Amino acid sequence: MALGRFIGNGTIEIIKGLPDNLYRSTLAHELGHLALYHDIRPRWDTLDSINGSDPHEKEAWDFAGELLLPGPILKKAFAENPDLDRLAKLFAVSKELLSVELVKRPGFL
Repeated sequence: MALGRFIGNGTIEIIKGLPDNLYRSTLAHELGHLALYHDIRPRWDTLDSINGSDPHEKEAWDFAGELLLPGPILKKAFAENPDLDRLAKLFAVSKELLSVELVKRPGFL
């Protein structure tokens, strides 16, 4: 499913009608492309890109994870209750982004 793309000149496009958590995750990802000075991304990003091999996609998802899931706050919330559905809702992010962040950060899983 297409989500969003960075088309240059500071312009980001995001598919209309996404659930709020997916919209926030996608927006943060596309802002990552902008902030990290990535090339224009004429193709639409998909949620599958979160586990893809493209280094720019990985960096943009890392940016999104750090922005939306700050380590100390996530650690405290995870310690209180590690339920993924609850945490994704609490942080208003996609469950996929949350899962990737928990796996890559030491001390969670």
